[in-house]
Amino acid sequence: MHVGHRRIMAAARELSARLSLPIAAIIPPDNYKDGIVSADTGESLRTAPSHRLMTDAERFFTLRQEGASIIITGEMCLDAAAIVCGEGSPFAQNPAAYTIPLVRDENGNIVSGELIKKLLSEGNTKSAARLLGANYSFEAEILHGARIGHRIGVPTINQRIPKEKFCPKKGVYFVRVNICDATYNGVCNLGVKPTVSSDADDVICETHLFDCSCDFYGIKAKTEILYYCRSEKKFATLDELRAVIEADIAAAKEFFATSQKSNIQNI
Repeated sequence: MHVGHRRIMAAARELSARLSLPIAAIIPPDNYKDGIVSADTGESLRTAPSHRLMTDAERFFTLRQEGASIIITGEMCLDAAAIVCGEGSPFAQNPAAYTIPLVRDENGNIVSGELIKKLLSEGNTKSAARLLGANYSFEAEILHGARIGHRIGVPTINQRIPKEKFCPKKGVYFVRVNICDATYNGVCNLGVKPTVSSDADDVICETHLFDCSCDFYGIKAKTEILYYCRSEKKFATLDELRAVIEADIAAAKEFFATSQKSNIQNI
């Protein structure tokens, strides 16, 4: 769901209140277009194994937050008192339709899932978040790892992005993680751990949480990807790796301190 969908839902809420009718959200079959290519793999994002911005559970949760009482999946013949849809929707020709103009970004591009995936594949998390209306995130179980982070003094939690979700550009990110109703800032490496692993297909998110020493194995955590810091690199030694991680941590803490100060000034 992106800002275009959110605008449609806002109009639907207004119409629902006026007509005293519930909102039924319709999710059509997935339809991903060719032409957008991953910066990491060179694959079309249509055929890449992970390509969705939301899992079904995330999509249903967000739609309910946006006011939907009923969620319908798949194609259907629609007979409704009123329909709210975007330009170009199959429902736009229905006499009961209220059509919402397509949303465009600052460059005049129509906001779409394909555009957001392109931004994420380039590490442009700020622009992606602006078009999504929220930070790109995923929820996954915390897994046991090889504990190399513990050995070098930077323990991490390990997660795999769900298979059906789109994986952003590999690299180091500043992140916010929610675990058991507690929120932690941190820095993560999203990738294949080239310094300590030879498996180029095993993409994992390793996150060092600030001010946290708890074990969370087996618990699900939501990780919000806030800022792309640098590309993933292979280092000659663990000491070299640790030194770079410490620099990443310092940069991340400065990022969060600056962000917090900016938020206070904007209140």
